[in-house]
Amino acid sequence: MRIAFTTLGCRLNQFESDALGRMARESGHEVVAPEQADVVVVNTCAITHEADADSRQRVRQVTRRRPGARVVVTGCYASASPEEVAALPGVALVVGNHEKESLIERLARLAPDAPRDAAPVVHVRPADLARRRRVAALRPELAPERSRAYLKIQDGCDYRCSFCIVPSVRGRSASVPAARVAAQLDELVAAGVPEVVLTGVHLGTYGRDLEPRARLDALLTEELIPRLGASRLRLGSLDPHEVSGALIDALERHGGARLCRHLHLPTQSGDDGVLRRMRRAHTSGDLKELTGALARRVPGVALGTDVIVGFPGETDAEFERTRALLESLPLAYLHVFPF
Repeated sequence: MRIAFTTLGCRLNQFESDALGRMARESGHEVVAPEQADVVVVNTCAITHEADADSRQRVRQVTRRRPGARVVVTGCYASASPEEVAALPGVALVVGNHEKESLIERLARLAPDAPRDAAPVVHVRPADLARRRRVAALRPELAPERSRAYLKIQDGCDYRCSFCIVPSVRGRSASVPAARVAAQLDELVAAGVPEVVLTGVHLGTYGRDLEPRARLDALLTEELIPRLGASRLRLGSLDPHEVSGALIDALERHGGARLCRHLHLPTQSGDDGVLRRMRRAHTSGDLKELTGALARRVPGVALGTDVIVGFPGETDAEFERTRALLESLPLAYLHVFPF
């Protein structure tokens, strides 16, 4: 079977699409471009209403450009709104985030002679997500021709920010055991991948669910950095309150050839009143103190953040306090999202 993957959204989704591609090849299928495919897998995003719309548009594009292909939809939009996805023309199979590791097996069961307007098969169990602490056993794609590869070390989120759907579609925070992370890093290093990006929904909560408990800084310094060879590591997003002194120590000691001097620290606002309404776990003062410490201790560090503007109830004064804070911080870049 010829299978194509098209992906929207975050690095975690990209890792999972790449891993599913590897699983497809190892199962005897061929991974091809969408215009050549018998089956197109659309890995969707639901972080905003615009992402929902983009996901629907991508499905429609696939069915229009490749009318003979079976369309499989997975990802966060599929988990959040399986009925909406199933109602889209041409969709044959809907698979939730926590069923992704069975996706290749499930699509192989699709009846090849089923009419294209047959009701899609849906495998989404959102009611289970709040109780599950498990990371799907997906293995990273080995692609040395790329400049970087993604390595998933964590999934899910235990926080309840008032604007965010992620806990509903990814479930509770769950960590990949250190031994599995190390083994997968060994594969990527042996394949010659220059840069490995550690990714997850909430990297800073890594290890809290494991027995015994583990920490991100210990994973880096004790398990991963010693086995890097010629490769280097980059960290994905970290919430400001999750950047520990030990993690700053690791960046100070290893930043450069082995660990990229880069942190993405999504704040979402710079006003304490808005942060409280968002149910964020840090204050504007925390962010200012953290970025200042990083700039002092890690020369050349590149810091970035995300900000939501127009959050419900945000006043002009609150907006101006956010703008003033951002202008005072040692930031290399800024991502701004309208609510």
